[in-house]
Amino acid sequence: MTPRWGTGKSDANQAEIVAALRKVGAFVTILSTHPKLLDLLVYYQRRLYWLEVKMPGESLTYAEAMIFDQALGCVFIVHSEDEALDVIGAEEYQTEG
Repeated sequence: MTPRWGTGKSDANQAEIVAALRKVGAFVTILSTHPKLLDLLVYYQRRLYWLEVKMPGESLTYAEAMIFDQALGCVFIVHSEDEALDVIGAEEYQTEG
């Protein structure tokens, strides 16, 4: 049977980013299995964020770039836990480095 949605795979760093976001109390919905959508929908402190998780050096697909062009201000690319926490304004929880 063919899956209803795409068989998209998450980036290697996605699990750690999701865990860090949930640890600070963010509600995270994983969308990476849906074709032509960004990876994570995050709700934190009464604000909604749409995040695209990328490994360092990766670029956006055409579909992802189109979303960024249309939804400026609520879409972000993150490569690490610290970047994701910074985007949602939870800097006090960032790892020391």
